[in-house]
Amino acid sequence: MSNGDMLFIDLLAVHMVRGIKTSTIISYHPESTWCRTSAKRLHSLMQLVGGSVYWQKIFAKSKDPTFLFLAILWYALYAWDESFELLYKHLSELEAKVLQTNNMELTRDLHILQAHLLQYQSLLHNFQVSVQFIAKTHNLAMDSSDFSDEQRKESKELLEMESENLLSEIDRLEKRRAMLSKRLKNVMDLAFATVNIDDSRQTRKLTEATVRDSAAMKQISYLTMVFLPASFLASVFGMNVVEFNQGSLQTLGRYVEVTISLTLFTIYTVVTLQTYSSFHDRNAPFLRRAVWPLLTLRKIVYKPKEKTVKDVA
Repeated sequence: MSNGDMLFIDLLAVHMVRGIKTSTIISYHPESTWCRTSAKRLHSLMQLVGGSVYWQKIFAKSKDPTFLFLAILWYALYAWDESFELLYKHLSELEAKVLQTNNMELTRDLHILQAHLLQYQSLLHNFQVSVQFIAKTHNLAMDSSDFSDEQRKESKELLEMESENLLSEIDRLEKRRAMLSKRLKNVMDLAFATVNIDDSRQTRKLTEATVRDSAAMKQISYLTMVFLPASFLASVFGMNVVEFNQGSLQTLGRYVEVTISLTLFTIYTVVTLQTYSSFHDRNAPFLRRAVWPLLTLRKIVYKPKEKTVKDVA
């Protein structure tokens, strides 16, 4: 995490052999260089449990060693609480970064965090199953004649109550995990939305540049259309053939007349062949496009007048 904190799975296997007079707890602690729970650490925690007023009252009411096993599970629950608190702070930092920047690297961190939350869902379910197993598994040592029926009943009720308390806390952790997962999904959606908005802006800029280039090319095409007939006729009149140079009968006026006529014919042909133009409707039939000069002249002559307030009245 950005603040230097690290989360890792603290593997802890605990087995209890319950007896009438004595009980044995066997715990397995894998070797690791990380700060995982060691046997010494677990022993010190059990000493703290023995010094707790709450647990002293429970141990005074019941001689069932299962309560010591529940105390170990409470330690695991406190570790879950601390982990979710760190995750909440880390998620808040990522959310603030997403709101300020559109760094794609943040989406990778968000996906990793989401994968861990999904794994935590499975681990919390296994934790819940373990507590339910303890609550449902009867301690046969309590059937001994050393314990009265009243002691067995009180111990059973107390065990059920403590198990329910632990299960309710596990359910609270699961709800908190689900809340973090939903909040993380909102942050991921926000990150992707921010990236999509930036991509849309870039696409819009490219589209505007393309439209500008298209308009420039369109203007060049119009200029070419205007000067093409004149260039063509100039080339034809400059040909060294008898039909044009014999007797030098051609004049500048003749050249202008033919050029204007051919230019108008070119404009007429281009507009007629276009399926969309300001001179006729979109996808108009060919015959309607062929008479576009007459339709344009009709629109100019019979242009509808704007209605005034007096005419409306």
